[in-house]
Amino acid sequence: MDSIDIRNLTKKWFSDATPKNYKDASTTIGSDDNGVITVTAIDDIFNDKTIEVVVGSGNDIAMSANFSDDSLVVTLGTGSAGAVDATKNTAILIAAAIDELNGFTATASGTGATAISSAVTEKAFTAGQLGTPCMIGGVALLSSGTYYVCIAPDNTTKNANWRSFTLTSY
Repeated sequence: MDSIDIRNLTKKWFSDATPKNYKDASTTIGSDDNGVITVTAIDDIFNDKTIEVVVGSGNDIAMSANFSDDSLVVTLGTGSAGAVDATKNTAILIAAAIDELNGFTATASGTGATAISSAVTEKAFTAGQLGTPCMIGGVALLSSGTYYVCIAPDNTTKNANWRSFTLTSY
């Protein structure tokens, strides 16, 4: 991209008021700087999926993650006495188990060392959004003081090539 062509957004170029980037549906579970797990449904913009954390029933149960009927269920691992075992249920381990499932990615915040130690009520994924197609790379559109720049052409609704900025005086 050697040059930028800036155009005022005086006519509607697309269905939204301003361009948007594609986003998959996602949600989070857990807490703490080292214990939040962000779960993303790959190539899915809808919020028809849910996630739930349940406590395993029995002694020495391994932590696991399973998906069926639009429900992602994480079963917390237990120790020899049947209680939740924090060492089996750290954010990094749960994220890795979810990452193994087809159609999902998961990341843990910080070090991922904080454990999820109790059940989490069923929670819906937040809806994603379709992106605004970008037919010409290097085009900048100006709307209400904000510049929207297409950094690379992608004429699909999976486009995530829009960037925005505003100018400030100094």
